[in-house]
Amino acid sequence: MSAENRRGADVMQALFGEDSERVLANTERLSRGLGQVVREVVFGTLYARPGLDLKTRQLVTVVCLAGLGTCGPQLEMHLRAARNVGWTEEQLTEALTQVSIYAGFPAALNAAFGTSAILSTITTL
Repeated sequence: MSAENRRGADVMQALFGEDSERVLANTERLSRGLGQVVREVVFGTLYARPGLDLKTRQLVTVVCLAGLGTCGPQLEMHLRAARNVGWTEEQLTEALTQVSIYAGFPAALNAAFGTSAILSTITTL
């Protein structure tokens, strides 16, 4: 197992807990080998870069996904991960509110409607 693969597995465990293998399996079902790319490149390389801690990277990810307005399942997964690394429901709600000014109200409303119930039911690891 490469260093990136090990690092990616560790980062995914920190973010997704017991769901990390399910996340990879779902990705792998989309395209053979994609799970390994996600683990090694996204989580083993990008998330492991110096300069931002894991908690901050997760907030950036949530805000970007919310701003796109079309990434409901990914936003849900990363909201759960954000809670797992220490962001509170109140902080995440405020971040999503901030998105409305810069990404537009439709994207922010999609994020808010799609995540309000999720945020209130998410528990941390």
